[in-house]
Parts: sequence; C-alpha cells; structure tokens
Amino acid sequence: MADEVKLKLVFVNDVNSAAITVAMSTTVSELKTKIQQEHWPATLPALDTVERVRLFAGGREVGGKDSGADAKSLKDAKLAVVAEGTTPVHVHPVIKSGSGTPGAGGNKEAQDTENTANSQCFCTVL
Repeated sequence: MADEVKLKLVFVNDVNSAAITVAMSTTVSELKTKIQQEHWPATLPALDTVERVRLFAGGREVGGKDSGADAKSLKDAKLAVVAEGTTPVHVHPVIKSGSGTPGAGGNKEAQDTENTANSQCFCTVL
C-alpha cells in the first residue's frame, strides 16, 4: 500500500472535488488523462476547449508543459505526499486561445470587468 497515494482533486475556481487512489508509479500524463476521462466536472470548460491540464501539489507544479516532465512517474516528479490522509492536488485547466470562451479575446474593458467579477481574491495591493 506504500506504493499507492490517495489524492483529493480540487478543481480550480469550482466547487467540485474528487478522491482517487493511484500508484506512485503512475506517470503524470496518465494521471492527467484519468482526471480528464473519469473525473472531469461538467461545470468546468469542455475538454475540447482545454489546451492542457496543470496539476499543483505541495506548492509546486507536478509535471509541466513539456512531455518530458509529464512522462515522469509521480514518485520521480517528487509528488509531495501527505503521510496520513489524502494529498490535495489542485487541477487547473488551461483554455485554448481563441476557443470562443469569455476572456479569450475581444475588448480589454470587457475582459477587465469579467476578471473582476470572477475574482475570488480579497487581497489589497499597497
């Protein structure tokens, strides 16, 4: 069982999450494929509009943009595993540019208004 890890998939800017168990020998690419095929929430953008999926755990990205980083196993990618309990993994879809989704083009004022409306950040920059 030490070769397996329990993951809690937390989908960015969404209320959905999922719990899965995978082997540490699973590649990052295989994990991303499994997430897209078996655990993708209907409330997130459709997969045909998603360029790639980014995974974050323990404050850093697991895998990366290039195929070499995604070919590593979770163990080789140094997935930060929670010893007792589930390991949270944040799942962030990167939308294709020009996919017709809001904010992918158009005038800057409309984008700024939309970004402000969708922001969940309450930070103050001084």
